[in-house]
Amino acid sequence: KAEWEEVKAEAQQASAETKAALQAKVDAAEAALKKAGEDAKAKWDAMEADAKARIDALEAQIKTASDETKAKYEKRIAEIKADLAVRKEKLGKAADLAKDALSVSA
Repeated sequence: KAEWEEVKAEAQQASAETKAALQAKVDAAEAALKKAGEDAKAKWDAMEADAKARIDALEAQIKTASDETKAKYEKRIAEIKADLAVRKEKLGKAADLAKDALSVSA
């Protein structure tokens, strides 16, 4: 019986160690996912600011441009806005996936 108790205690200790190791992996994965989210947010902010600056510059040029050039600038503004919308949608989907992944581990 003493031997059985000893084996049982060893098994419980191993189980606790295994749980601790797995929890450490989960914690590391969560931290990496959160950092990726923060990095993506920073990248988005930079892309959005860049797009706004380009649009502002084109809008300023439109004021003095010929009709033909205005049309080109307006087309480029529309392209920039469309590209930004696509990127925002993709980033939103990625953020939703990250939230889902974090909620599963919680």
